Amino acid sequence: MPRPVTKLKDIENAAFQLFAKKGVTLVTIKDIARTANCAEGALYRHYKSKEDFAWALLKREVEGLGLKLKKELFAKGSYKQRVRNAIKILYTYYDEQPVKFSFTLLFQNDFPSKKGLIIEEYLPYSLIVKFIKRGTTDGVFKVKDFSLITAMVIGAILQPPTNMAVQRLTGSMQNKVEPVTKICLKMLGVKD
Repeated sequence: MPRPVTKLKDIENAAFQLFAKKGVTLVTIKDIARTANCAEGALYRHYKSKEDFAWALLKREVEGLGLKLKKELFAKGSYKQRVRNAIKILYTYYDEQPVKFSFTLLFQNDFPSKKGLIIEEYLPYSLIVKFIKRGTTDGVFKVKDFSLITAMVIGAILQPPTNMAVQRLTGSMQNKVEPVTKICLKMLGVKD
């Protein structure tokens, strides 16, 4: 009996699930095809290899998320509000797309040879670093050890969804926006 026609979106969703769960290295084309209920050849019609497929998905998601973050972080308005709104963007993304979030932000290191192929201005890490530098230059953030504080702020933002992904935290990430914002602002030397 022939397999049903599978749309690229279904194949991509299967890949996201598998990549987020196992990492790119442990997933095979056969695994993706089986999960998407399609023939392996269906994947090769769109991508040369599993790595190209995974990279294309990562690039699209990182740059899409980065564009939203960039618009918020460098908009007009108070630094406090922009920190809160950027965290809300990330946490909304997690709540709406936990599998994509896990793959996008937690497996970026699976592609060391592809570094530099994502447009730098859309990398969430780079955007946060640039934003903290600007806030420090403008005198809003009171940062002494820039590298350490930047790493701590990024860690404070990413650890809650990371813990949600492995079920150490429960509930909605939206409920965590305010406490995470407060701790980030405190680390940046911004008083309430």
